Formats: sequence, structure tokens, C-alpha cells
Amino acid sequence: MPHVSWEEIPDHGRLWVFPATEPLGPRSGEILGVVDAFLETWAAHGAPLRAARELVDEWFVLVGVDVDAEAPSGCSIDALVRMLREAGARVGVSLVDHGRVWYREGGAVRCVS
Repeated sequence: MPHVSWEEIPDHGRLWVFPATEPLGPRSGEILGVVDAFLETWAAHGAPLRAARELVDEWFVLVGVDVDAEAPSGCSIDALVRMLREAGARVGVSLVDHGRVWYREGGAVRCVS
């Protein structure tokens, strides 16, 4: 039940947006592979979480959870953030940098401190 398609997450589900400090490009496959493997076993207090992921504009990793099936716990959210921090570090980007701002300029995504 864990990893599902993005369309299966209800509109009222929980959403996390993890912006990269630079476009992921060819590294996106490795990041998404790690996220997929994590979502297959992601659980809150032993209960599997029904979750999906999406990559937007090569910059943003989205993770959504169907809260109707099971709500994530603080520990499960911490595990998600830790996994993304480690996965980003392996490919040389940060996915949990809170000191930046992302915006669009002429259709392109930009990132500044």
C-alpha cells in the first residue's frame, strides 16, 4: 500500500516541498530512486503511509501523504527530512536549505540567498 501514484493522493492530503539548491538534472534519477525506496517502507508507528512523490521543474521534490489512510507522525516526518538531506548530500545538492528563496523569472526557476 505505501508508494502510490500522485493522482491517488487526495487534495486534502499532506504535502511537503523540498527545493533543491540547483537544478537536479541527471541527478534526479538517483534522488527519485532513493525517495521511491524510502516511500515503500515509510511508516508512522509501524503503520504504512500511503505516499507519493513528484519532481517539478527539476528543482522541487514533492512528497504527499494520504491522511485518510494513515497520518504521518513527527518521527516519520523527521525520517523523511533526514533521508532527503542524506540523498541530496550524496549528489551534491541540498534539499532542505531554509535560507534560500525560489522564484520564477521569465519562466525559469531561480534561487537566491
